[in-house]
Amino acid sequence: MPCGFKRGWEIYYTHGIKCFFWKPRKFNNRYKKLSEEDFFKKDTKKPIEIKVTFTDLSPDAIEDLGHYVRDGKLIVTARAEFNGDTAEVKQYGTRLGIKAFAPFFDASKVAEQKSIYKDLQNKFSDLPNWTTSSAKAEEAIHEYENTHKELLTEIKSFSQFYGAAKGAGKLEKYIQWVYVPAVKDASTEELEGKNSAVSRLLARAVRSKVTFDEKIATLRSKTLEEYKTLIASENGALEELSSSLEARLQSWGNPRARIQMDWSHDEGKFKIEEPMAKVSTGEQGFLGSISRLGHGLQRSYLISLLHELASLNDEGQATLVLGIEEPELYQHPPQARHLSHVLQELSGKNSQIIAATHSPYFVDGKGFETVRLIRRNEEDQAYACSTTFEDLANDEGEYTGKAPIKPTGMRANLDPLMQPMIAEMLFTDKLVLVEGLEDRSILSSWIVIRGMEKRFREKGISIIPVNGKSYLLRPAIVASRLEIPVLMVFDADGDCDENNLVNNRVDNSRNIKWSGGEGIDDFPTTDHISSNLIVWPNNIQSSVFSAISKDVLEAAKDKAREACGHIKSLDKNSVWLHEVLCIADEEKWDMSILDTACEHICSDKW
Repeated sequence: MPCGFKRGWEIYYTHGIKCFFWKPRKFNNRYKKLSEEDFFKKDTKKPIEIKVTFTDLSPDAIEDLGHYVRDGKLIVTARAEFNGDTAEVKQYGTRLGIKAFAPFFDASKVAEQKSIYKDLQNKFSDLPNWTTSSAKAEEAIHEYENTHKELLTEIKSFSQFYGAAKGAGKLEKYIQWVYVPAVKDASTEELEGKNSAVSRLLARAVRSKVTFDEKIATLRSKTLEEYKTLIASENGALEELSSSLEARLQSWGNPRARIQMDWSHDEGKFKIEEPMAKVSTGEQGFLGSISRLGHGLQRSYLISLLHELASLNDEGQATLVLGIEEPELYQHPPQARHLSHVLQELSGKNSQIIAATHSPYFVDGKGFETVRLIRRNEEDQAYACSTTFEDLANDEGEYTGKAPIKPTGMRANLDPLMQPMIAEMLFTDKLVLVEGLEDRSILSSWIVIRGMEKRFREKGISIIPVNGKSYLLRPAIVASRLEIPVLMVFDADGDCDENNLVNNRVDNSRNIKWSGGEGIDDFPTTDHISSNLIVWPNNIQSSVFSAISKDVLEAAKDKAREACGHIKSLDKNSVWLHEVLCIADEEKWDMSILDTACEHICSDKW
């Protein structure tokens, strides 16, 4: 499923996963041995560890990888220790078990295991007596662990995961890792190479339609027999040649020397490989290799291939783990949205998708629990933030004073909320939530006019309109759960008519409660600016222009209307508002309230 990432910090995660699944390749052995620069802040004293947990294992996988499977989980760690020059990546198994049982599994001799087992019985009286073999004792220990899960802890193995070579092979039977980088370089990635991302995805699609395994095996067996018959028929030539050479050797050297010649063939090297599908693509009458085409068409081909995979039944194949970096690249918005749906559909089948994206098109409400927002702590270490529908529902219930809705209800509510404009909040360092475009226009225009834009951009601040005061609370809760600093700005609407008084009071109360603003009246009579809250008593325009006389303000508005062609309904138009604010700056109006608000937005106070 798509993952929300921001500001390039996802590189820590994508590189980590690539390092875990690394295997030798013709063009890129980047992760065979790591360098000093791969270590956090070049601190080579601490080893790099990448731990991956596999769940929902098939019966075959449990049997094949049983030595490391506990409680239905397989935990494998890729570890790299710096040796002064490089750090070789090795995989180690980690199993969930009772730590006191570890010496039994580490023992290599049956007699030693028997002695350890009897000692364990003194501590774990429920263990049955030793019977006939260590295998039976191992079964008893596993059964004990399965019935005492509260005692399980992670136990690392001190030997490589099934050996350096075998471990990767055992995993590949059940997991197929394919990584699609943001930009393909034909010279290094080899789009048409056998092991390229595109080729492996194509092979997966082909295998879902046709398999050559049995036919190739039959052909190989038949061809091998014919080959043996062929060379056997020519044994006479070797016998004649060996006799001639033997005679010459005896005459020139030792009369007792012997020579015998036989045909040499290694059946293991006698291979007939499955055919590999080759794709030519192009446009306007031209067909050629994919690597010769533009990045846009390459990505379009990839989307088509992924869409085809999503429509196929590939349950018999290894689970596809697809890592795709910036899937939105070279795509128009409709294509990006389509690719997002394709990836969602594909993830519902025999596949898992990890997408590192900078686009709101790949975030939606239905799959929001799968979003991982990458942030940094005070030590500059990257970590992932996420939330659940249940947590969001509970938070909302706390601020509204109502019983929390069901998680499925929150899922349904989030989907229309996470439209691209609002979903942009996941890609910001600091978030200012406002009611509408009018608020954003006034605040952002004044920040530019007053020369605060550099600070605004450096702090990674975004001003996001939510289309009404009633819709501020939910995105604020989402952002808070994902550890995004939030500043909420809204109109108290204290001058509203009686028909809207109750609704405005409810909205104001909820938003103020979210901010933690104790003692703030639901309808404040003065402008309120605190750490995470700005409230205008009536509305933003009445507050920011409060020190300006009516005649001066109307004259400026008329001048701005002229600059906008005197079209109708300009009162909240962004261009018109910008013109009015430019006049305010030129004529040096008293805009202290707006100055204070914008200074607060660009400060470190929230």
